[in-house]
Order: sequence, then structure tokens, then C-alpha cells
Amino acid sequence: MNIATGMNTVNGSGGPLQPLTAEQFVIGCIFHDRNWLIATRAAGLQAGHFHDPALRAIYAALPDEPPEQAGLVAVLAGNGMPFEALSPVYGLAARVVHANPDAVYQAIGELAARPLPKTIRLIPFNEIARTPGASYIVKGLLPSTGMAVVYGPPKSGKTYWALDLMMHIALGWDYRGCRVKQRPVVYLLFEGADDFADRVEAYRRKHLRDYGADIPFYLVAVPLQIVADHAAIIDAIRQQTAAAGVVVVVDTLNRSYTGSESKDDDMVRYIQACDAIRDALHCLVILVHHSGKDPSKGARGHSALLAALDAQILVTRDKETGVITAELEYTRRGKEGAKFVSTLEEICLGQDEDGEDEKSCVINGEGPEKTHAKNSGGRPLKGLPVFRAALNEMIAAYGKDHPVLVSPGVQSPVVMAVDYELVRAEFLRRYPPSSDNPARDADAKRKTLKNVIKHNAGLFGWETTPDGKQLVWNLPERQTR
Repeated sequence: MNIATGMNTVNGSGGPLQPLTAEQFVIGCIFHDRNWLIATRAAGLQAGHFHDPALRAIYAALPDEPPEQAGLVAVLAGNGMPFEALSPVYGLAARVVHANPDAVYQAIGELAARPLPKTIRLIPFNEIARTPGASYIVKGLLPSTGMAVVYGPPKSGKTYWALDLMMHIALGWDYRGCRVKQRPVVYLLFEGADDFADRVEAYRRKHLRDYGADIPFYLVAVPLQIVADHAAIIDAIRQQTAAAGVVVVVDTLNRSYTGSESKDDDMVRYIQACDAIRDALHCLVILVHHSGKDPSKGARGHSALLAALDAQILVTRDKETGVITAELEYTRRGKEGAKFVSTLEEICLGQDEDGEDEKSCVINGEGPEKTHAKNSGGRPLKGLPVFRAALNEMIAAYGKDHPVLVSPGVQSPVVMAVDYELVRAEFLRRYPPSSDNPARDADAKRKTLKNVIKHNAGLFGWETTPDGKQLVWNLPERQTR
């Protein structure tokens, strides 16, 4: 604010005057009429709004209530400035106030609108301390706060996998041998809302038939842009959830993004908006994202995204077997390389208007401890996901209710079982060839199948019927609540 024009008019001399800054003018007005201090307090003016160090110190020393004139003089003296030194400012400000009192309010408003400087505290070495017990949400996979990416090619199953993981977090169930700290989950879904609702219903029918408690999982299915709408997202989560430690999922990055994923300025703004959500809610933000044409080259877009991440998980799907693999490619904490192998199990949701089954899928899978199990020859047991896929496919097509005999006269709940020979044939069809020699390949598949059954007895139920038919079914997933 340049006060020179108003002062020239008041002075009437026509000669040049040194213009007052807004800061000088406001301080001069306070010392001209101490009641102007009340107006500055009402406007929210703080010492940090003053750029001039001397004037900032003077305003900081002023009491909340207007002091007597002697008190003002004491403030100046305490800051090494005699009252006479302020006389030119005092006198010029007084002239402007008499001519145009609104100029004072204009100057106060101008100062109060300035952004306050950041307060930076230097933490002494002896005060630097870690926070015990707050390092993870899923141990060895996801940190308690920060930003992570789950990415993969289209149709890789990344949303199925992400939903399954988020449900374990919301429910507080251990995830495939990894400890989980229960947290509210807010899932921002920006594509495929109808399909997502089907997947939730499939999960409910598979895992939550007898679960009566409320689940802290929340869906947002309206179009939003993270850069433009992050403040509204923060407010909504604060007002509608127990926001402490929440997990926020953005599915997908592309549908919540403005600009080009490859342009540094656009990506930096997006990352800053995600950081604002993280900092405001003290939470973990997970971005579901796409890979480029070559998944081995990482997530699509500018490299600034990778630099901002605390964890990156690649989800791929084998086109031949349908096996979904989620691999922890990068983490700031712990070890990289953990893999979670899964298959999709079809769940019937009901019938459509034509009487045909409506279906969706849920994830079935094994954790690192089973993914890396060894057979007698020391090689990884790669056939387990294929066997589970074959079993689930045959149960969906040919499974029948089967009461399992526990002891004479006592029966357990009914299970969906199927003839093992059907599963065996489907496994041999699905399992990828390992040799150009048909006989050798067939023998290798039979050995793999034998090892899968031998080393995973706790995953499947078996029973031989009176007519000699062998039935097989899935045993309930062991979950820690």
C-alpha cells in the first residue's frame, strides 16, 4: 500500500513526500490513537505479518489491550527506539487518518491477508526419538503413514487384490501371516462403481455371513480431482469417520488427476495434494495406478511419483493360469520382494431378469510363508495357486452340498464339495508345460500335483464316499480377528 497520495493531499505543500509503507502506517496509527490496536487484533493481525524486523518487534511487544501513552513509550524504549524516532511516521499517519479513516482499515486488511511465515523449530539431538509401535499397518508390507502405490496392467486384478487387503485392515484380520493393525478405510472409487458393489457383495457372502459388527470401511463414488478437492476430502473424513490413522485409497490415480501424468508440474501438484491429506489425517494414502506398456519399467507417469513413495506393489496376472501375484517392489522400511499369490473365486450373487446367474469374484490366496514353501526337491511349490483355481472352477461348475462326517451320528456344517477327478483333470489342463516332451511334461505335472496335495493338507478337506469317489473342498480360511 502506498500512502503517499493521501499524505500529499493532506499536506497541501505539493512537494514530494517519502511514502509510508502499510506497516509504518499501521504502527503510526496505533501510536496516534491507541484504540486502533483493537482494530488490528479484531482483524487477526499478528507480528509475523510484519516484514520489517523493528516494526515486527514493536507490534509483538504491544499488549492485547490498548495501553496508556506511557505504556506505548515504554514499548518503544524496550525495543531500543526513542519515541522521537517514530515522530515522522506518527505525524504523517495522523494526517492521513484525519483525511481518510478508511485508509487505516485498508492497510490493516492488507497486512492481515499476508501469509504468515512458517515456524521452524530446530530439534536438539537429545530430543530426537522414534515412535515405538507405529511403524506399520500391515507388517512388512504397508507403513502406518505415508504414500503407497498398487499398480499393474489392465485386468491384472489390482482392484480385487486391493479390496481384499483393505477389508483385512478394516476388519483387523491378519493378512496371510502378516500382522495387521485395524484402521478405518476410506475408498475413493472413480471408475467401475457398479462392479465394485458386486465385489463387495461377493466378499460379504464369502467371508461375512455371520459377521454382525459394524465395519469401518467407507466408499466415496463421486467424481473428484485430488488437487482441487483434497480439502473437501479431508473435511469429509474428519466429520464422518474416526479419522485417526485412517487409510485412504484412491482408485485410480488417472481418474483423479488433472493434467499430464508425465509432466513434472502436474505430478508435483498431485503429490502435494496427497501429502496434504496424509499430513492432515496422519494417514496412509494408497494410489491404485496403471503400469506402462512394459510393467517391468514401473508405474506409469513422472518419476517424481516414485521418489515420493513409501511402498510400491506390482500386481500381475498370468494369462494362462489366471494366477494373480502381488509383489512388494519397493519399501522404505523392511525388506523388498515379498509376494502374495492369489486366484479369483467366482461367487454367485443371485439371478438376473432372465434367470441367469449374476456373479462376481473374491480373492483366494496364500501369503509369503506359503508362496515360498519348498517341496522335497527344494524347489518352490508353484502349483498351489493353479490347484486352488482348478478347485474353485470345478466347485462353481459341479459342486454339491456335502455334509462332512465328523464322528458317527455327528455332522459338521454342509460344504460345497466336488469330485477330485474333475479337479485333477482341470489342474493338468491349466498347469503350464515344462518340457517339449509330452511324456516328460505329463509326468512333471503329476509330480507337482502330488506335492501340492502332500504339503497343503491343512487347506483342503477330503473324503471318500461309499462308492469309492473322492471328494475335495476348501477348508475355511484361517483368520486372526
